[in-house]
Amino acid sequence: MLSNKLLFPKKVNKLQKKSILLESFYYALPLLALGLHQYACACGISLTFDSFQYLNAAEDFAQHRAITMSDGSPFMAYPPFFPWVLSWFGENRLAWIPFFQGFLLVSNLSIWLYLGACYISSVFLRFIFGLSICLSAPFLLIHSFLWSEPLFVCLLSIIFLYFHFNNEKLDFRGLCFLLLMCGLLILQRNAGIWWSIGVLLGVLILLKHTQVYFKWILLLSIGVVLWLGWYKQSLHTDAYKHDSLFTFLQEIIENIGICAAQLGSWFLPLSVPEIVRVLLASLILGVIAWVLIKGKKSVTRWILLLIIAHLIYEGGLLILKPSALHYSDLERFMAVMLPGFFLIWFYILDVFLLLYPKKIVNYSLYIVLMFSLVYPTYRSVKNTHFWKENQCKSIK
Repeated sequence: MLSNKLLFPKKVNKLQKKSILLESFYYALPLLALGLHQYACACGISLTFDSFQYLNAAEDFAQHRAITMSDGSPFMAYPPFFPWVLSWFGENRLAWIPFFQGFLLVSNLSIWLYLGACYISSVFLRFIFGLSICLSAPFLLIHSFLWSEPLFVCLLSIIFLYFHFNNEKLDFRGLCFLLLMCGLLILQRNAGIWWSIGVLLGVLILLKHTQVYFKWILLLSIGVVLWLGWYKQSLHTDAYKHDSLFTFLQEIIENIGICAAQLGSWFLPLSVPEIVRVLLASLILGVIAWVLIKGKKSVTRWILLLIIAHLIYEGGLLILKPSALHYSDLERFMAVMLPGFFLIWFYILDVFLLLYPKKIVNYSLYIVLMFSLVYPTYRSVKNTHFWKENQCKSIK
């Protein structure tokens, strides 16, 4: 039997104590996010037009095993998986949904915090990463409204978690799991088509295969997944129609600016000029690209898979018409990639510090990162209060 001295050694230096304390707080961070979420949902989950369509479809399926829009028309604007899930909550589903969304919030954050602990070696950077995703207003937003994003993020997180444990080679069991999860992604959200392409492409490029024919099976699988994405002609909607190749290229350039400004708003207020937010986003992306090139030997296969999947999804956003990228919608669209993006960003900073291990560089970066949390934290607290007040007023 182990002695108390072995289990609880008296001589623990101050640095070790700080590390243990930070680690303890790190894994408790989802509870902080859950507290903000439950406060925002004190008067029930917030509802929008999309929410009522999901609720109506869920009620229809529960009673008649059919899914329709609120006006009685066929349920063609949204994939069917989320209403099917909601249908299992019974007639009192609105009372249970806030707890379900809260469960998804904690699950999603826990998975990404675990992955962060696996890939970010610096305890301090890891802690800032945890605060960044747990106190993120866009991520809290999608969990505080009755939307399909939380379950979608959960499915996506499970895929990346699976490949964290199986990132050397792809066997037949892994291929079956991948196709099943990609199918669920597409049935949950139209954007699932882009994530599926990204993950399948990343697996094809990066992972070893037990037999050569697996590459051909995987190529065929990409075709099958693409075909599934056409089941409701989601790529033929007005959001993807362009007048000409020239206008298409113009709109892509415009969309790059829109998405960069949205990315910059994760760090800076909207009152800051858009050009400043675009420049900040460009700086962040430039640092990521530079470190990937400079320290390519240090970058793991799993991180590259994560980057490829995020790039393909972002490409799917860029080919939309700019009119389809309203600020409120774009915030939801990009919130899906928020935990993965922050993990990539802090992993890159971790590699950067390994490349330049000078104390002045370390401390300067730590100070900048600490200040970068001030606005997101303020925004999250302010927004959760606003969502709660709005929902309480709407039910009076």
